[in-house]
Amino acid sequence: MSVILDATAIDPTMASERPPGNLRGRPNQENTIPSNLLKRDLSASSTPRIERTISMTESFILEHLKHINPQSPPSELDDSHLSSPQKKEEGFAPISNWAHLSYLKNQRNQLRTQLKVHQAAGAEAKQSISSLRRLAFRMAVNISVKEKQIASTARNLANSRKKNYLSTRDAEMRIEQLTKSLKEEEFRNQDILGCLEKASMLTLQYSDPNPQVSNRMQPGLASPPNTPPNRPLNTPRTSIATPKTPPRPASFLWDNNAWEFTPESSVADIRTSDSRLIQAKRESDRALAACRNRIAELRAECAKSNDTASLLTATHTGLEAEIQNHQMRIAHLERSRAAVEENLRQAKMQLDESAKSQRDLRADLQTKSEEIEKLENTARDRQEVIEELRKENLSLEEKVRDCNGRIHKLETYTTGLEEELQALHRKLGEAGKREEELRERLTENENVRDTMTTQLNQDQRGF
Repeated sequence: MSVILDATAIDPTMASERPPGNLRGRPNQENTIPSNLLKRDLSASSTPRIERTISMTESFILEHLKHINPQSPPSELDDSHLSSPQKKEEGFAPISNWAHLSYLKNQRNQLRTQLKVHQAAGAEAKQSISSLRRLAFRMAVNISVKEKQIASTARNLANSRKKNYLSTRDAEMRIEQLTKSLKEEEFRNQDILGCLEKASMLTLQYSDPNPQVSNRMQPGLASPPNTPPNRPLNTPRTSIATPKTPPRPASFLWDNNAWEFTPESSVADIRTSDSRLIQAKRESDRALAACRNRIAELRAECAKSNDTASLLTATHTGLEAEIQNHQMRIAHLERSRAAVEENLRQAKMQLDESAKSQRDLRADLQTKSEEIEKLENTARDRQEVIEELRKENLSLEEKVRDCNGRIHKLETYTTGLEEELQALHRKLGEAGKREEELRERLTENENVRDTMTTQLNQDQRGF
């Protein structure tokens, strides 16, 4: 499409002036262009789209001529093209075919990239939809579980409230009954204590006779009669104070001169009545201790019931807080579910759009696949040639390796020869030095010999 726009920019009147009958005068170009393209062009030659595809080669030729001859105006180019269309098209037919082929390759690459992009987008959309479905399913399951938990907690809370209400009512009624019984027991104990005090006073008054009369009646008795023992009561400390009997004065018991004389039978009756009163007092003390123990137990039970009531109120407040938290979580989950549903709806719309675009791209890809197969066949042939060249290159590389090995061997041999040559040079230098020394010795010997000969000659002449 960029080539067509450039051609219209060069000559805008070319598309309207060029008739569809120009195809009849270009046999060489028809032979070079693929047959499927010619069939497609001839089948729909009346449409303006086919005019654009037909004018692509011519626009490329014009653009090429404009780059070659920039001085010539476009009107001259049109005239020259109309005057001799066959010769120029025969010269530039391969260029137009290569341009068309490059255009198809670019279009194919663009379609492939678009298809890959749409496939990736579709895969991402499918993954997002599947993840959103899983998330929605998990959220629905979580919501149902939370609803069941909330319903169970609500039932448990209602049951616990009912039980707590009934238990509190029972405890209150029990506390009221115990307080009533406690008050009744306190009144009874007070009456018993009053009666016991009166009985003790009576026993103090009527149990001790005059010591003189007693000595007369019973001379063997030196000790006073039996009196109720003054022993402390081991009872728990309570709010009710136990009344104490006043101590009996000894002077009143034994120094009473106004004591009337009584027969022996009256003294025995007084002693038996005194023992009965003592036994009754002991029983009353035991009953009082039991009452006090019971009062302490009832007070402990009241404290325990108060503690349980405080615990129930605390659990009630905790359950209310948990219910509020669960309600807040449910509201948050509902909002998130609505957002997820909206995202799912948008993802479905995007998936539909991507599916439509994918169908269109697949249709375009099917139309371009035939042309790609032809180009792939040519690429295979060229690949075979490239493989043959690679094999030749490998053989040449092996030869080069052999040559390199030989060169390495020669280099090692030359290094050995150089070392031997250096050794010979050293030996030669040493031999030269020795030769010089020997020559010096020879000269010295010759000089000595000359001197000796001269001396011999002189000696011979003297003789």
